[in-house]
Amino acid sequence: VNSYLEELVNIPASALIGINAVKDHIELPGIVILEEVFKSQHKFQTEIFSKPFDKWFSISYYPSTNGISVYLRDITEKKEIQQQLENVQLQNRNLIENAKDVIGIVNEKGEILKVNASIETMFGYTREEAQSMTLNDFLFPENKIDNPFNLSRVPTEGFLSNERKYRKQDGTK
Repeated sequence: VNSYLEELVNIPASALIGINAVKDHIELPGIVILEEVFKSQHKFQTEIFSKPFDKWFSISYYPSTNGISVYLRDITEKKEIQQQLENVQLQNRNLIENAKDVIGIVNEKGEILKVNASIETMFGYTREEAQSMTLNDFLFPENKIDNPFNLSRVPTEGFLSNERKYRKQDGTK
């Protein structure tokens, strides 16, 4: 028993060593799993949120014939950061998806990998159709020669932005 566990449950280490936490009803994160892990004799790892402690824990159980070694780690900060990241990703997806401009992801060959819904209103192609095309498919023949896409700039600049006339599905500008 380490000092973190003593502090967490507010019980001195000397009182925790050798007790049966289940039978003695000691409130520990992940306590409900102990008997099942002991019976199965298989190691087990989980992440749980403990309401009594208002914290997230990563818990590893290592059973033996004499008992179970339990390793408890507070991962609350990691979980909070993870949730913040998921929220930002959702906001970014919503922003891109609801943009009036066409926003997409292309590979180094100019093949369209992903595109937002504006492709349909601006160019008349469904997403599925657009994602089977390349950027050059949107250029008029004269632009392919006079003003081709310069994809070599993307790795250093991170994006491609050009003003030009594009060809819609119906062949108009």
